[in-house]
Amino acid sequence: MFSRKCKVDQDYKTELGSIFQTPEEVRTPVSANVKGEVPHWLRGSLLRVGSNMFEVGEDRYNHWFDGLALLLRFNISEGGVTFQSQYLRSDTYKKSLEANRIILSEAGTRAPPDPCKSIFQRIFSCYTDNKDAKTDNNAISWVQLGEDFYVYGESTRIKRVDKNSLDDLNQKFDLSKYIALHTSTAHPHQTVNGDTYNMGSNLALKSSYKIVKIPTPNPGCDDPLKDASVVCSIPVSKFHPSYYHSFGMSENYFLFTEQSLVINLMKLKTRNITNSSIMDCFEFRKDQPTRFIVVNRDTGEILPIKYTTIPFFMFHHINTYEEDGHLVADVCGYIDGNAFPHLYLNRLRKGIVPKGPQPWRFVLPLTVDQSSPIGTECVQLSNMTASAVKKGDNSLYCMYEPLIDYELELPRINYDHYNTKPYRYAYGMGRLFQDLVKMDIEQKTYKLWHEEHCFASEPVFVPAPDAKQEDEGVVLSAVTTSQESKQAFLLILDAQSFTEIARTEVPSDVPVSVHGMFARDQ
Repeated sequence: MFSRKCKVDQDYKTELGSIFQTPEEVRTPVSANVKGEVPHWLRGSLLRVGSNMFEVGEDRYNHWFDGLALLLRFNISEGGVTFQSQYLRSDTYKKSLEANRIILSEAGTRAPPDPCKSIFQRIFSCYTDNKDAKTDNNAISWVQLGEDFYVYGESTRIKRVDKNSLDDLNQKFDLSKYIALHTSTAHPHQTVNGDTYNMGSNLALKSSYKIVKIPTPNPGCDDPLKDASVVCSIPVSKFHPSYYHSFGMSENYFLFTEQSLVINLMKLKTRNITNSSIMDCFEFRKDQPTRFIVVNRDTGEILPIKYTTIPFFMFHHINTYEEDGHLVADVCGYIDGNAFPHLYLNRLRKGIVPKGPQPWRFVLPLTVDQSSPIGTECVQLSNMTASAVKKGDNSLYCMYEPLIDYELELPRINYDHYNTKPYRYAYGMGRLFQDLVKMDIEQKTYKLWHEEHCFASEPVFVPAPDAKQEDEGVVLSAVTTSQESKQAFLLILDAQSFTEIARTEVPSDVPVSVHGMFARDQ
């Protein structure tokens, strides 16, 4: 029934390890066997992407985030579901498969030397910056810009994809063509009018983080990024810039978290000589406090208040909103700053489950009473226990409020209606794909979906038409299994009760994936 083509060592044949194998693509849509009842109003495509090709020829990628990108689509219509998948035909993919080896380095994998180059050519290449040698293996997220769909990674390049056929349209656009950036996040924020905001880093002797606005592109435009502009440039607080995966946005402010995991620029610059990967250049500075920077969305001005907190690491913001003169920021926080090393494939395939993050709430007062004494508690919201203690003029030390006592990663909310606003519910993953979690922030409780031998990808909330309640709708998750006799399936949960209303079993590989989106039929 299943045809996995990955060569896996005997030591890796654990239940968790079985899901980190390379699947065959399914280019022709296959019909799913529906058990239960798919809501009649649910029409559209669940689009997902992940790093899923873990070897090319005899070469293997080292890290879960490095594999070549696989696009997945569950199309839902009139109660029926079809599934298809296709590897992104990026330049990285095409060059690697043509050479039958890994050609371009990824974040955790250093590409082997080109056997066709002389030793002198290899040494010379260490001192050149070849833009063509940068990967376009965009394996993190889908984003809609105007009428078109794109896949994102953490470089400045995005690729346009046909959301129905999953074909790579061979259209690549680069934000660094217009703004001096070396990175950008795969988690932009979008407004009701279709404008997109993102963040990226310029890595230099005086590095900076930039917040960028991308206006809604006109239909048929030749480049969706060409009108991008800088809203704000944030100087790096120390020499080595912070790594970040996402940022927060409220109705009037942006929130950037300069966390304690930094990119060592000296190691980054010399990695070609030392044969190091980008992840080898990451360092968690356990004595370096995390800093929050708040930026006015209208003016681009940085608030003068210095917010600091404990050293921690995070991938994802959950939501950010304003309440009575405070900025409320919910994140998925790791006390352990070594999240990246825990996700190397040799660990995962041995069944080593890393400890995940927990949902934390920080509350940042937007003003500070200069006449108040040092040590004053500045959070004035009686319904929250997060703190912000005055340490000096315009200086606050913040401590989080735990929201639930359970892991929550890959968080999703009712984004269209509650992003930047007060909200109650969030959905996520627990224990590295083993649980789906619904968090009730008001009650500080949670509900779980779990099934033995099943691994569920990021849950995606889809609101019901004309919904009256925040959690009125469904939660979709692509579920893979570790048993050959059990088919993978698209799970459909009632979002309010968090119970199964349908599953659609697929007679083909449905691997775990990182992020996705639901694109409604027009």
